[in-house]
Amino acid sequence: MPNKPCVAVIGAGYWGKNLVRNFNQLGSLAMVADTTEAGRQTAAGLAPGVPVAASIESALRSDASGIVISTPAETHFELVRQALAAGKDVFVEKPLALAAEEGAALVRLAETQDRILMVGHVLEYHPAVVRLHELVKAGDLGKVQYIY
Repeated sequence: MPNKPCVAVIGAGYWGKNLVRNFNQLGSLAMVADTTEAGRQTAAGLAPGVPVAASIESALRSDASGIVISTPAETHFELVRQALAAGKDVFVEKPLALAAEEGAALVRLAETQDRILMVGHVLEYHPAVVRLHELVKAGDLGKVQYIY
């Protein structure tokens, strides 16, 4: 059986703590990096025994095959760019970037690096969202103006 993929999570705050917990429960968490003391304490509590670092560079240099990014949106473009440049597959929470041009540049970089780039989509397969999509496609809701 091949080695199980492992990831380094960057950011253990509001949403990142969920990713830390889940990847740790899967046995796929190689390390966590968070620039804040609170984030590092959260990570250490959720994943005892998993290395926790203050340096984002430590995650980029790690042996992890992938990087999971859950940081403030304004940091996504640069962190994803760095992770792809480091030869890592990347999962980033939404949004991918703050500008469409930046997002397109990251997609091109992932393609040229032959790396996986995935954006968080936690609700895409939720039964309620799937059903809503079916209703919209069937025209059962009329002309949809806005969904929240």
